[in-house]
Amino acid sequence: MGERLPRIRMAAVQAAPVFLDRDATVEEEHVHRKLTPTVGERLVHAPGLPVGLRVLDTELGRLSGLICGENSNPLAVFVLLSQHTMVHVASWPNLPGRGMLARSERALLAGRAFAFTAKAFVVNACGAVDDRMREMLAYTEDDRTFLARRELSGGSSVVGPSDGREETPAGWEAGDIQEVTERRLT
Repeated sequence: MGERLPRIRMAAVQAAPVFLDRDATVEEEHVHRKLTPTVGERLVHAPGLPVGLRVLDTELGRLSGLICGENSNPLAVFVLLSQHTMVHVASWPNLPGRGMLARSERALLAGRAFAFTAKAFVVNACGAVDDRMREMLAYTEDDRTFLARRELSGGSSVVGPSDGREETPAGWEAGDIQEVTERRLT
């Protein structure tokens, strides 16, 4: 979710994962604002504060979440580990930068490290790019070639706390990860 902050005079947007309760209610303490925007995000995103870094008590267990590179930020990870997270949601944008690891590989690398260190389940929720989005984003032939590489996008997975094994829904678009998540958590 992108959030515009009303208390700041200049225009600012923050990236924030939001956890909803069963009634689809968002409470202020359930919102964590991304601590440090990365690379191009700094053009539009303001940095967040660590006050939102907290684990939530849910019927699934103690739930936490971070955005993109925060999932490999040792201090952010430590804060959540110190609160005994049991299920961690790692959200990832739909494409890596050029010359970077595929999104699914980066998510698995960070997810396995988090799961092993925290002894928690990690749900890697990776964005995907469809044909319509590819057409919108492509300005040059190089863009078209880059965006055509389907392995760079998608790749959601669930990683176990001790076996390091991941399960990925069929297909690169990772349609519905709920079934895999429920199977791993029960």
